Amino acid sequence: MNEWKEQRRAVFEKMKQHPPDLVIAGGGVTGAGIAREAALAGLKVLLVESMDFGWGSSSCSSKLVHGGLRYLQSGQPGVTYRSVREREALMKELPGLIRPLDFVLPVYSTKNRVLFKVGLMVYDIFAGKSYHHSVSAQAMKDAFVGLKSANLLGGYVYYDAQTDDMRLVMRILHDAENAGATIMNYAPLVEPLLEGGGVKGVKIQDRIDGTEHVIPCSVLVNATGANVDQLRKTLGLPKLIRPLRGSHLVFKNERLPVTKALAFSHPVDRRNVFLLPWLGVTFVGTTDLDHDAPADTLPVISDAERRYLLEAVNAMFPDAKITEADVISTWSGVRPVVSSGAKDPSKESRDMFIDLDRGLLTVTGGKLTTFRNEAIHALAKLDGIFPALKGLRPRPFANPAMKQNTELSRYLSAAYGADAAGLESRLEQEPSPFFAGTQILKEAARYALEREWVVHLDDLMIRRLRLGILLPEGGRAVLGEIRTMCLKAGWSEDYYAQEEQRYKDLIAKSYS
Repeated sequence: MNEWKEQRRAVFEKMKQHPPDLVIAGGGVTGAGIAREAALAGLKVLLVESMDFGWGSSSCSSKLVHGGLRYLQSGQPGVTYRSVREREALMKELPGLIRPLDFVLPVYSTKNRVLFKVGLMVYDIFAGKSYHHSVSAQAMKDAFVGLKSANLLGGYVYYDAQTDDMRLVMRILHDAENAGATIMNYAPLVEPLLEGGGVKGVKIQDRIDGTEHVIPCSVLVNATGANVDQLRKTLGLPKLIRPLRGSHLVFKNERLPVTKALAFSHPVDRRNVFLLPWLGVTFVGTTDLDHDAPADTLPVISDAERRYLLEAVNAMFPDAKITEADVISTWSGVRPVVSSGAKDPSKESRDMFIDLDRGLLTVTGGKLTTFRNEAIHALAKLDGIFPALKGLRPRPFANPAMKQNTELSRYLSAAYGADAAGLESRLEQEPSPFFAGTQILKEAARYALEREWVVHLDDLMIRRLRLGILLPEGGRAVLGEIRTMCLKAGWSEDYYAQEEQRYKDLIAKSYS
């Protein structure tokens, strides 16, 4: 660990001697996307994240790369259009990581049949292709065993896409680093340094050794998600964000055996709810509630949210009799929604907000799907300062050729980019490539420990690998294998023991 600390100090010293063009605060998908596009355009970029990458909403979303059919219902066609177009582009560029997923809308009334039909026609027009079709009531029952049959008229099938949101963030960060960006987690921005009323530098703390570093810069990108108001306050700028919590329940797939996504209305408040298959489990979400807990603590599902989501599942699958005992894990995230003053949280806009004021570029709102669109619009604000950004267009993702033409190889190519071929070769030597009972590669754990800025055990188990939410008890059954890998990667016995206890406490408090 001491060697690692020295490496981090060396990075900060280099930044002092050779200041970056941009300092980006925030290592979620928004900050990562801006870092990638800026670095590919030739700018010197330093990205710092106060916790782990994706620690906030970017690893805790509903895992969808989608247009958002509900945004049509709430009068946000622009959000839907941009999202659908970007979904199409990302599926082409990152096949395997961004995967098409059938969505099914059950129809229980003639009114719903008409509304769904109109909405899906618009959805297809935005995509430039015709995707949706109707299915019979019997086809619905065959696809979703135990689905509520009373008054079921049939359904509509359309498609969106699904991803591992954290793996997408890591792919973007690797691209940024390969293009020359400097990437640092556990490095909170303490304060911007102002001169003449504008940003002239930043003070950054290294959480690993407690040291602080002053880095000159002329532009600070505020991509801190639900925390953007903290930085804006230092320049006397008005409050923007209404933090909204979205929570999810995870079940073993055999308890709710779905292979397609089911989108339906909650029986109480008619909000949209999804039941989705993901990495071998089934999860239901999401809620949409005001969140007022401190920004540096993980959001946790409330008892009321648990009851709300269980009620939704049991309304659609009454014979399954799903209970709290069936929940193997939970997760919650906080959406950085720009407040319009709407009474109902679900009525707030999901559009992006971009503002440049005295060297502070605030980028927030928006969706996982449109991270690249947001990055381009944000950097366009800076083309008067950095000529390299004039006329900037999104840079397509480039994936390496692989030896095998398999689904796994296509996933590796999209998820790991330049390092994918090496991973594929190492897998050939692995007789048992997956952690037991999961779709997660053991080689992904070794790679993460070597290359993906892992500091704490939850960085590895929750965000890099997802084992902590895919397996009961936070993946306790695989911790023996994980321990061996961590020790081989250079962790001491004492450090691992401390981290394992810390991790178990975290699982019990925030993910159980």
